[in-house]
Amino acid sequence: MRLSRQGAKPQRKNISWRLSALAASLLLPAACAARGTSTPPGDEPEGGVASLIDGASSPTDSSFAVMASEASAEAAAAREDGSNVGDDASSSCSSLPLCDGFESDTPGMPPNASLWTVLMGCNPNSTNAPVDGGLTVGIDNSVAHTGKNSLRVVGGDSCGYYAINTSAFSKLTAQVYARFYAQFNGPPTSNHNGFVSMYSGTATNFLSMYSNSEQLRLGFQGNVIVWNYLSSDATLPDVDSMGEVQSMATHPNAWDCIEFHLDSTTGYIEFWLNGTSVPGLGYDGTSVQGVSDNWHTGGPTALELKSFGLGWLGLNNQYTAWFDDVALSDSRVGCD
Repeated sequence: MRLSRQGAKPQRKNISWRLSALAASLLLPAACAARGTSTPPGDEPEGGVASLIDGASSPTDSSFAVMASEASAEAAAAREDGSNVGDDASSSCSSLPLCDGFESDTPGMPPNASLWTVLMGCNPNSTNAPVDGGLTVGIDNSVAHTGKNSLRVVGGDSCGYYAINTSAFSKLTAQVYARFYAQFNGPPTSNHNGFVSMYSGTATNFLSMYSNSEQLRLGFQGNVIVWNYLSSDATLPDVDSMGEVQSMATHPNAWDCIEFHLDSTTGYIEFWLNGTSVPGLGYDGTSVQGVSDNWHTGGPTALELKSFGLGWLGLNNQYTAWFDDVALSDSRVGCD
């Protein structure tokens, strides 16, 4: 997907808990092999952020190996049907490249492994460990926008703890529209942190993807929502008083509907929060002093989007984030 400058949840056959639990734990080590802890260029946490999760060894008995083999086979079969549909609150969502409300998932387990791969940050020894009654990146039934479940992510390091989808991009056109609901346990941070990252480079494993510079990210800085292009560390809007007033803030401990549109033929960006257009988070190819001049000179000139990650990039602060009713489409989905 080239970026140049310029919503009763459908039913889907459930994949067993073995798939969710084991496929995630199998995929990550393969993706992270031979990698050490790293910090992406342009990110320099104030005082550093220690990993929340300690490394842990995996079971090695023969029964585990049998279950792992079965889980891998089930994951492959699930992907073979070409579906990116989990469960979403909107009936119109079922035909979209990605549609998931996490309702068919099991609380306390990772999200559906046919749709999402879990990345536990920069350290290949980090595991998706239990925390606060669930997994660090896992399904939670204590908070939900619709239905009973949501995806919860507890903290993150400088590569981020993410649930990542890649399969939707083979079905997307030049227009990429995203819609999801998010809730954070605090207001937008004054220092830089993130909750969405989309990769555009040539790496073939997730740890490489999310530890290098080819990322278009969405997060917080200056107590508002901001875009960040990691390669140049450009921000949209500009992080100063003139730019920040053109953005908006999410509401702590409440659900917000976040939407954006990336046009790959013009490089334009549109952004809506709870259905309201946010001018400071949009870009139409022109430079507005104090608002978009930083993006105009340092924003991406071309991006082949290959992944969509939801989670927490903990550069300066550690938050818990929840996500629900996630959709990717080639036209606007809307918040209803």
